[in-house]
Amino acid sequence: VVVSHDRYLLQSVTDRLVLVADGRAEPFDGDLDDYPAWLAARRQQAQRPPERDLATTGNRRDQRRQDAERRRQLQPLKNRVQGLERDVTRLSEELATVRTALADPGLYHGGDKERVTRLLRDQGRVQQQLDEAETAWLEASETYEAACAAPATD
Repeated sequence: VVVSHDRYLLQSVTDRLVLVADGRAEPFDGDLDDYPAWLAARRQQAQRPPERDLATTGNRRDQRRQDAERRRQLQPLKNRVQGLERDVTRLSEELATVRTALADPGLYHGGDKERVTRLLRDQGRVQQQLDEAETAWLEASETYEAACAAPATD
């Protein structure tokens, strides 16, 4: 069992996701990319009037149009989250490559101090970029989830 906010770690080491909600733990049918949408839909469903109200008013077509417009408005936020996810993945892979190079015992026996120094500098730089990208991703995800959960405005 792994509990983490590190998406790269979760994508690297997990085969199954378990969703813990409403006092239950159940297999999650989606992947990490599906979770923010699940969470937003859950919040939105809690705020949405019962489906029968829409059926009795005859506004299904209008509701579908509003839903499509809402998705269009949220698309830039969703794109930002997805772009930041790609950045986090890329930087995590780059950091893993640098760490693998630094873990090679031959690196230290060869006397190539410049390469060691360069790799250490790269490790620090990439780690900082990764930290910043993860923070930006978390903020963008929260913004997207909040926007998805917010009631639609006409």
